[in-house]
Amino acid sequence: MWTLDAVLEATGAEIVRGTPPPGVSRIEIDSRKVQPGDLFIALLGSERDGHDFIPDAVRRGARVVLVHREVSGVGAACVLQVQDTARALERWAVYARKRYPRVVGVTGSAGKTTTKYLLGHLLEPFEDVGVSPGNLNSTTGVPLSLILHALSPPRVWIQEIGINRVGEMARIREILDPTDVLILNAFPAHLEGFGDVATVAREKCESARNLPPGGVAVTRRDQPHLWKALREVLPPGVSLITYGEKHADILVQGVRYQPEGMRFQLRLTGNKLRVLECTVPRVLPWLPYNTAACTALLLGWGLDPGAVPERLVDFQPPPHRGRILTLPHLNLVIFDDTYNSNPEAARTAARFFQAHPQRRHCLVLGDMLELGPRSETYHLDLATTMDWKNIHLFVGVGPLMTKLAEKLRTCRLEGLEIHACPDVHAAAEILPSRIRPGDAWLLKGSRGLALDQLLEGFLALETPPESRHVV
Repeated sequence: MWTLDAVLEATGAEIVRGTPPPGVSRIEIDSRKVQPGDLFIALLGSERDGHDFIPDAVRRGARVVLVHREVSGVGAACVLQVQDTARALERWAVYARKRYPRVVGVTGSAGKTTTKYLLGHLLEPFEDVGVSPGNLNSTTGVPLSLILHALSPPRVWIQEIGINRVGEMARIREILDPTDVLILNAFPAHLEGFGDVATVAREKCESARNLPPGGVAVTRRDQPHLWKALREVLPPGVSLITYGEKHADILVQGVRYQPEGMRFQLRLTGNKLRVLECTVPRVLPWLPYNTAACTALLLGWGLDPGAVPERLVDFQPPPHRGRILTLPHLNLVIFDDTYNSNPEAARTAARFFQAHPQRRHCLVLGDMLELGPRSETYHLDLATTMDWKNIHLFVGVGPLMTKLAEKLRTCRLEGLEIHACPDVHAAAEILPSRIRPGDAWLLKGSRGLALDQLLEGFLALETPPESRHVV
């Protein structure tokens, strides 16, 4: 429990109304999630002002509210006031950060969430480790993550970091003060806020600017923008360990898809050449690279990575990020990769998906959001930069994927059935009539398209519940 004295010290707040409780255990910024006894922080957002939702938070049981202006509807709640609630939240997070011995930041355009959970899974035999929950990875989410888990902090805390504007990483870095970072990749993503991939790389690498001596920075060697940007900001005394397909400390090789999952090798170069043979009972296109990044950190910390292949076998990825749903009685396989997307991620997922030994390969792609002024070009480029020869049915969901569908029709690709849907509801109307026993389906798109709703259509097939499996 955070005592009220600690909250006041951490935030610089003053009690302006009500009787303070001894302390609080939970902090919320969304009034809909408030539980009895919570502290509700009224943040000013781009579209909504949290102060307007204080009456709702109090009705739901908020015992303390943190504000930066006068409010009504607080009932018997204790009111704490500061000059700026967003800055108070950050100040509290900095206060909380001091309780964590070691903090690892995980960032990149793709694979952050899977990698943080994988790293936690691989470190469990060695360390007391904790992982940031859900999507608490933004300028608001990172502070909340630190505050909520500082009451009983693990020795190693793994924090996902997501940004979509220039300057956000520097702000998060000052709060998080990481001791080590994994910078996975830099792809065309969130370009509305960044402009180009070079800027994406520079902003991601800001996470490493103030690493302490003895810290470890991990990045992908075969991405020139990323490699250059990281070398420019890396402080002296920090170990740089790279992974990738060439010229790296850890080489990803021999990636093979097979009916029971996938195989790949991690070749550890250096004084003692070593090869880790990895066999995984599922197909996750980014897993070889995620695993290489995590293995690099283990090496940087002087830990033996020999158990990595064995630990991979029982690793479960988070929902909607490469999970596989099977309906055995129909011999049907559905790849659920609906959490997010960008051009490189779409190409990679499709490439692995096509190797699955099903009779038909059916691809559902939703619009890729936040790609900036060249968004339409990035979508249309998939017609020529993605391999379509083993795709039998394509469903484009959203206005931009509809344009891709139109372009694909002009390409006259042999054996490709093409459908265009303005939204997920229209797609849900046509999919049931297109599903065939023996199909493999890949669903991928940005979260705003809500392609995960299409999974209900597959589950609604007349399938005995006991025959449904997620792997």
